[in-house]
Amino acid sequence: MSKAVITLSVVAVCAGLTVLALDYAVGKLVPPVAHEYETVDGIRDYAKGDPHVLVLGSSYVRSLLPLAAWYRTQTPAFEVAVVPIEGGKLSALDWLLQHRLGALIDAAENAAPPRPRLRHLVLQTNYYDLCGVPEVQGNLPARAWNLLDYLLDFAANGATAFNANYVDRVWKQWMSWSILVSDRGFFRIVPYLRQQVGFGIEEAVAGRMEVRLAHWLEMIRQNDIAAESCEADGQIEALDSILSFAQLRNIETSVMLWPVIPKALTPETLAVTTRFRAFVESRAKPLGIPVFDLQEAGVLQDEDFRADLDHLIPAGDEKVSRWAEQGPIGDVYRRWAATTLGDGR
Repeated sequence: MSKAVITLSVVAVCAGLTVLALDYAVGKLVPPVAHEYETVDGIRDYAKGDPHVLVLGSSYVRSLLPLAAWYRTQTPAFEVAVVPIEGGKLSALDWLLQHRLGALIDAAENAAPPRPRLRHLVLQTNYYDLCGVPEVQGNLPARAWNLLDYLLDFAANGATAFNANYVDRVWKQWMSWSILVSDRGFFRIVPYLRQQVGFGIEEAVAGRMEVRLAHWLEMIRQNDIAAESCEADGQIEALDSILSFAQLRNIETSVMLWPVIPKALTPETLAVTTRFRAFVESRAKPLGIPVFDLQEAGVLQDEDFRADLDHLIPAGDEKVSRWAEQGPIGDVYRRWAATTLGDGR
């Protein structure tokens, strides 16, 4: 073995050990990324149970997990299945329904012993889900694909940026012990380290909030159905496909529109969400499908949102669960209870 090869090997080993040591040290200071209830968890729980209600939507529907847990404690138990997919988009939700949940739903009648059919579908969506070409929505392979889906796509299209999202997910699962790998996309390391040393943390937090709010306002404008950049055709087709899926199976359906954090509501952004609601109503109401708008109902306030200005803190989850129990999901439960228990609830 030549001296150059030996030197290069020593340098590579030292570099690797340095990275591992850095990873270990940072991991002692920065807590690991918390596990969230994912698409695979929702599908697994649906397959194990016999849900009366399916809540299908983006990561926001995790806020209804406490309500689903409460319904399971009732006598007899009432099952609400929550299936989220991070990043949303109607095309991803339609894919989940057609390729993952559809077989479970259709198999209910032929199960041994027979299981009652799904009673109600709650489709959660918001303005963001209506824009974007389906073929580039990387959250689908990253969250919902299995190995067969990847191999079929790879055989048809080769290695692409789209199917690379599946590889990235598998890589993160394998390397979950590494904070440097698992934190990719979360960007928590620098803020946590600054907090540890107490250097400019208040200014950093305030600065991040301003940047996030500005980003949020711009994202709402870009995902306006009236904007040329929206590219809504594929998402509109997916919305119609979801509603048609339920209609063909006589599954009651309701649409739940998720709100924007109130501090991001300006006349311009409010016009975007209003146009979105009007469009969804134009597709749903002719089918007899009600549309519930949490923004219009004023369910949430700024303080109910996390620092990402997007998802909810536990108090916000409780508010949404209470609203859903008094509204669309509770209505299904009360009608089911009246029929099943005969107690008029």
